[in-house]
Amino acid sequence: METLPELPLSLTSITCEMPFDNTYLELKNMTSETVRRINEEVQYGMKVLAEESKERCIERCKEYKEQIMMKAWHPSRVERLLEMGYEMEDM
Repeated sequence: METLPELPLSLTSITCEMPFDNTYLELKNMTSETVRRINEEVQYGMKVLAEESKERCIERCKEYKEQIMMKAWHPSRVERLLEMGYEMEDM
């Protein structure tokens, strides 16, 4: 399981590995406040992971985007399109 679901406040004990930092959690005799704190930690941790994942994705895609732009806007291609009657605003 990659994400820890929202825990019910009536939960009394838990043994798991936290999904965002891989720490092992084993708690007995939990209170509703402990459950609420764990839920907040999980939500925050998952948000941080999502932001990091987005940053990694953007960084990896930059190179591909640059290569595509180089191919799409190569001077010879632009010249051919202009010769075919396309206007610069249409490209």
